[in-house]
Amino acid sequence: MARMPWRVAGLRGIGGDLRLMRRRGREGLAILAVAAGALVLSAAPHARAQAAPSASPPCGMTIELEWDLPNSGGPAPALEPPSQDMMLEVVEGRVVEGAAWPWDSAAKSGPAPAADGAWRLGSGSSGKVRLRIEAGAGSTLVVRRGDQSARMAVAAILEGPQSAPAATGLGLEVRRLPWDVLAVDFGPGAEGGVAVPGASVPVTIGYNIIQPDAAEATVRTTAALRLAGVPEPVWEFEQREVLPTNRPDPPARLWSIPAPAKEGTYVLEVQSTWESTPPREGSRIGRLIRRRKAPGAVGTASRRVVLAVMGEQAPAAPSILGSGESGPKGTEVDSLDLGRLRSARFSAWGRSPTTPGGSAWEIPPQVLADPARREKEREWLRGFIAKAGSEPARIARADDSGLAWSAVSLRCGRPGRPHRLIVAPTAGDPAALGAVLVDPGTAERRPRVALDACGAASAGGDGAMEWIVWPGSAEPILVLLNRSRDVDAAIGSIRLVELEPTPAGAVATGSDGRSVGLHLAGPDPLARFAAPAEAGLDDPLASAENLASYLATCGASFVVLPESSPGRDLRRRLGGRLVEDATGPDRTEVALRVLRRHGFAAWLEPGLDRPDALPDLPPAGSEEAAAQGLARLGPDGKPDGAGYQLLHPKVRDALRRRVLDGLADRDGRPGYSGVLVRLGHGPTLLGTPDTGLDDAAFERFVRETFGPEVAREVPGLDATDAARFEARAKYVAGVGRMPWLAWRSRAVAALYAELAAAVHAEAPGKILAVATPALDDGPAGAEARRVDLAGLAPNHAWRSLGLDLDEWRGGPDGPVILRGAGLSEEGLARDLAAHPDLDSRLAKFDRRGFLLLGDAPRDATPRATALPPGDGPTDDAPLAHAVAALDAEWILVADTAAAGREDRLRRFADVYRQLPPARRPLADPPSTAKDAGVAVRTFRDEGRTVVAMVNDTPYSMRLAGILKGDPRAAVEDVGRGVKLIPQPAEGGRRLVLDVAPFGLSVVRVSAESSLDSAMLYPPDAALATMEARSRDLSEQLATLNRGGASPIVEPPNAGFEQEPVTPAAMGEPGRSAPGGWRIDPGAKSASLEVDEKSPHSGSRCLRLEARQGPAAVVSGDFSPGAGAGLLVQAHLRGDKDRAPVRVWVEGEAGGKAFVRRTEVEASTEWGAVLVRVADLPPGGLATARLRFEAMGPGKLWIDDVRVRGEAAPKAVRLNAQRALLAALQAFRERRYAEFARLADSHWARHPGVLALVRGERSKAADKPPEAAEASALPPDRALR
Repeated sequence: MARMPWRVAGLRGIGGDLRLMRRRGREGLAILAVAAGALVLSAAPHARAQAAPSASPPCGMTIELEWDLPNSGGPAPALEPPSQDMMLEVVEGRVVEGAAWPWDSAAKSGPAPAADGAWRLGSGSSGKVRLRIEAGAGSTLVVRRGDQSARMAVAAILEGPQSAPAATGLGLEVRRLPWDVLAVDFGPGAEGGVAVPGASVPVTIGYNIIQPDAAEATVRTTAALRLAGVPEPVWEFEQREVLPTNRPDPPARLWSIPAPAKEGTYVLEVQSTWESTPPREGSRIGRLIRRRKAPGAVGTASRRVVLAVMGEQAPAAPSILGSGESGPKGTEVDSLDLGRLRSARFSAWGRSPTTPGGSAWEIPPQVLADPARREKEREWLRGFIAKAGSEPARIARADDSGLAWSAVSLRCGRPGRPHRLIVAPTAGDPAALGAVLVDPGTAERRPRVALDACGAASAGGDGAMEWIVWPGSAEPILVLLNRSRDVDAAIGSIRLVELEPTPAGAVATGSDGRSVGLHLAGPDPLARFAAPAEAGLDDPLASAENLASYLATCGASFVVLPESSPGRDLRRRLGGRLVEDATGPDRTEVALRVLRRHGFAAWLEPGLDRPDALPDLPPAGSEEAAAQGLARLGPDGKPDGAGYQLLHPKVRDALRRRVLDGLADRDGRPGYSGVLVRLGHGPTLLGTPDTGLDDAAFERFVRETFGPEVAREVPGLDATDAARFEARAKYVAGVGRMPWLAWRSRAVAALYAELAAAVHAEAPGKILAVATPALDDGPAGAEARRVDLAGLAPNHAWRSLGLDLDEWRGGPDGPVILRGAGLSEEGLARDLAAHPDLDSRLAKFDRRGFLLLGDAPRDATPRATALPPGDGPTDDAPLAHAVAALDAEWILVADTAAAGREDRLRRFADVYRQLPPARRPLADPPSTAKDAGVAVRTFRDEGRTVVAMVNDTPYSMRLAGILKGDPRAAVEDVGRGVKLIPQPAEGGRRLVLDVAPFGLSVVRVSAESSLDSAMLYPPDAALATMEARSRDLSEQLATLNRGGASPIVEPPNAGFEQEPVTPAAMGEPGRSAPGGWRIDPGAKSASLEVDEKSPHSGSRCLRLEARQGPAAVVSGDFSPGAGAGLLVQAHLRGDKDRAPVRVWVEGEAGGKAFVRRTEVEASTEWGAVLVRVADLPPGGLATARLRFEAMGPGKLWIDDVRVRGEAAPKAVRLNAQRALLAALQAFRERRYAEFARLADSHWARHPGVLALVRGERSKAADKPPEAAEASALPPDRALR
């Protein structure tokens, strides 16, 4: 009601006031009457009072629910109670969707509906989930776990975060996500969060306002577009209007935003403030009541989303971040000495185990806690000190309990910018040092790894190690670890230098020639290059430019990206409310655009080893897949794990669609230019030969392999016979093995020929690359280990899985064949990476390459996985071998192997790209240089000649040859950039060149020419090194040929001849004996004595008497060494004939218990028993002990216990002998590369073989020295 102007005065003003007073008096009486009625109504049941809010329609909202069960603080229970699920039920509503938080693309489980309509949230003692629910203001959330429960009203949650009472014991908190009120979506032209400069960007703003007391609200909305990290906006907008509330379909408004002309990452921030607006209709009394109520409730919400503005052309070339004088300038932003830390800086150190069966090392979660929590847990972390050393600067050597580590926080003023991390070790093996830089994460994001690398020397030659990093936070955590088992490491200074990169001009991508690429792996492959736009928001454009800059720094021209989780699609879960920025650009999509405009190519590696590898088919391990015949069957006719039958037509078609989808355009733009399929991962090869025996495959094998007469004799063809699978397995393991393996190999070759033809037809110009298996934990790795132990050529392992490259077609229309190799601490992996038998299988293909793989993390848990490609001088060995043995056109290197070695990789790539692509089968002519380990190849290039010389040995080599052709032609060493002046010689000019170990030298001649009569001249120092190594190998071979003496590793007092010096030395009377022998504590009514009456030999033996039931005597602990087996011999005698006795061998290895037992019999006369343990863990047992157990009442005498370590079983000795003989033969024939490979093979360095050699040497050292002839002293000398 408008107020009267105060300028009206006199009687009129007084009368107006009187009328106003009377009117207000009547209104007051009406209000009192309504209030009285309200008092009467208040006596109604409580349920009627609560019914009003529930009348509001159910609306969508997004909540976050977190629980943390309190610790009772009492002693741990003897048995861990079974896990209980946290359950959620929405009374008068429902849960639509849920997600674990922080979200993890590799999470195995998340919120899921249960059978009773409730939702299962998780079974951990703590957790956090985000849920999209549909509920009204009168709805209630009911959370329960076992017999504990809590209820929370939705109306209360709308008012603010709610906590369950402590009495519930659930530690529960629930809140509505602060941005849930606003929905922000970009329209046509910017659907992916990317717009071109100057474009008009449509934006839809949705208002999900829920107010129980009002159907409308007056909303004031402001929006600002600003450059990320800059407070000043480049565009602003404000709007005020009345909008409906409590709507299942919230109202929305469409705006138009002009994209800035300057390229960059921008943040659109929308803020809304609203006030409840009472409805205009209703009775006069209702209007009077609402008129007297307090103003409507005020609410606020804000939301930020990222908009990337980028054009088709790059504004500048990517920067090269190399070191040295050519590198960018830098500013030191942090420096510390790890030996003199101040208390203000977080630090911790300790020892943690590696992943069983691998080299991955998980970072302790306490190191990754938020700063406040880390400070609280500082004392807990200090508990590691006693295990790893007394100071963070010293990192102890690795042992069976794990890796020692040291962690410290760094300070970074501008996260997301390129930095150089410099660590100066003062002791230890730099190649064995690992470095992991971790962004600890926030409440909205899990920790992520910004660097996973191993030691690499800096270009300055001062022994420091350098890595290029992009820290993701202001306080990243650096974790250093020591993988060496031989020496401790010590760390001195640590520095962090921020780089100021400048564009380096055009980057040579070599798209039509030879290419070096980087292989990224893991669930979040771009995490290392991530740049924050501002708190809580990522900058995808800066991240993509960081990746392009790193590729340029490494000299790479393409990158392989794994198929990671759909980033933007995942963010848009829960109705676009899972995260604040649900509509911003997808990091991978932006990276593809940036790489394409810089001239870099990108390949996709489909996640074929994931459960959803073929989304068109039911999961491989499901009953549905088995019912449809899609599962790979084992010899028992049941599914062989979670594997598909690759030869089934539906599986073949699904794999083809999967590959073609990866090569398809993305949103009308070119996508990936190639697809990499790693054979052995997922449905890419067949299983072991005893699998895949389903009816259709076996019938096809018989039909395509044999004629009708022979086919009738093949067993297992009757599809109704229940024993058919057993008959088939027996057949393919016997006379049918070779035909079965040959047919499988032909079928797999035909499948990939069809796949290559499909790519050629439907995606012309794009690449299908197929990588051969590397050593892994799957069937390919198991077969490789089996074949290696059997002494067979490694290609037999490939063939057993259906891979025989001799059956594959070569030619330009076939796939690119990459020779797969893996970085591993296992010696077999290194041997396979350079094995000539596997290299030769690729020679016939026109397009060949090499893939060096790292140990990729399988989930988002921060881990250290990097291993060095070599030990300093041998870092370049894989690259040199790829060129020398394969003449590879594509070389792919794992990013963990490139870290810290970027300059070396770029220098190699600069020289390597000068080689014209061969595009022909490899057929090197015989030459003494090639046999010696230096490959020399000549290429014609537009009237010029390019001569490549690559050294595949760890020794420096001098090469000399006659350069024929025009004597006036200029000769240039491309790698060093210098002109060469060959000297005149008979038949041409004599060219002499020194080639570094594992080095590549390229000489360009300005006219057509050839290099003939190439000869190698190893330097004297290299020959001396090889001769010394050959003598060592000869000694090893001689020891193996003699059989070697098994080292004695028996327990103390094994013959029981030791006399107790004092009564205390005897131990507890009747329960123990000298040397640590004692009765097992679990034995009852048993005694132990040293018996001198009737020993087997000597003067004493041990007597165990069991009066009731079994009893055992246990030896003292002893160290059995690093052998592969143990041989236990003892003499036993009982008081009954054929008395059963158990002999136990117990021990520990890697912190895990090891137990083996066997049963023997003891007679009334002394008899020898022999027990062999041949399956000791790799590296042997740390400690061992023996246990002799009498199985029933009676007496057992024990004497002359002998334990010998079987350092090398027969199979090991045979394989080692073959390797040593071949190495010595290679040295005599001057095949230096083969000599170096075999001399460093895992058989030549097998722990059992080396233990035999050490045993022989120790025996020789124990011989008494020969007596020297005595001589008289001069009269003036005397002995002192």
